[in-house]
Amino acid sequence: MPARDVIDAKLDGRVLRDVLRERLSDLAHEVDRTRRDAGFRAALDAMRRFWRYSPFNEFLIQTQRPEATRVGSRSLWTSLGRKVKPGERALGVLAPTRWRRGRGFVRVPVYDVRQTRGRRVPTLAVSSRGRSRHVKALESAAARLGVRVEYGGVSSQGAVAESLGGVVRLRSSLSGREKVRALAHELAHEVLHHAERAKALAAKRPPPARSHAEEETEADATAYVVLGVLRVSAPVPAYIAWQGGDGAGVLRSMTRIQRAARGILEAMGAV
Repeated sequence: MPARDVIDAKLDGRVLRDVLRERLSDLAHEVDRTRRDAGFRAALDAMRRFWRYSPFNEFLIQTQRPEATRVGSRSLWTSLGRKVKPGERALGVLAPTRWRRGRGFVRVPVYDVRQTRGRRVPTLAVSSRGRSRHVKALESAAARLGVRVEYGGVSSQGAVAESLGGVVRLRSSLSGREKVRALAHELAHEVLHHAERAKALAAKRPPPARSHAEEETEADATAYVVLGVLRVSAPVPAYIAWQGGDGAGVLRSMTRIQRAARGILEAMGAV
C-alpha cells in the first residue's frame, strides 16, 4: 500500500509496518536531497551569520521594534548584499566590553531586515502555518502516554516547545498546525529518549549515548510518520538536515522510529 494511501481507518500490524517503512525510506531520500540542495546550503550560511542574542537583548529588540524578525549589524547586512535604508533609526542592543576598572556594556546599533533592502536573504522553511483540527487528539494521546501538556513560556532559547520528561511545554502563541507538529515531535522525545533514560536509571546503568543530531532525527522522523497519518504536511526533511541529520540516520533508527510512531498512533486510536 503506497504511503499516500494511509487513511484514518485502523490498519493491521503488517500493513502499518510496511507503510511506515515506505514513508521512512522516502524521508531518508528527501533528507539527503535537501542536504545537497544549493538553496538549503545558502540558507544555512545566512543563518550562521546572524548573532544569537541574549534574552535581555531580545527583550530590548522587541521593545524598540515589536515586528522585528531578523536583526543584524550594518556590516552583516552588507555582507549579505543588503543596505540599510536611508533615514532608518538603529535599534540598540548591549554588548559586553572591558574597561580599565572592570567589565561593562556598550550600545551596539543593529537593524531589522525590514529596515534594509537589496538581495533576498535565503531562508530555511522549518515551521508550519495554519489551523489544524488535530491538536485535541494529540493532547489526548499525550494524556494516555502519561505526559502532561502545558502552554506558556519555554525555557530553551529560540525553541517553540520542549520535552521535560513527563511534561511537554509549548509556546501558547503557536498556530494550530504548529502545535500539532510540536506535540508530535516532543511526544516522540518522551517515548524515545526520556523513557529510555528513565529505564536506564531504574536499572542503575548509564543511558545510551546519543548525539543531538540523532535524537532530533529520530524525533522528527517519528513526527513525520504521525503527521502523515493525520495528513498534515510539515518541512521535516529540511528540519532534520538543519539539525545535522542525514538519510542514513533515518534508516539506521528505522525500527526505533516505527515503534515510537506506532505507540503515539495507538494512543490516538489511529491503529
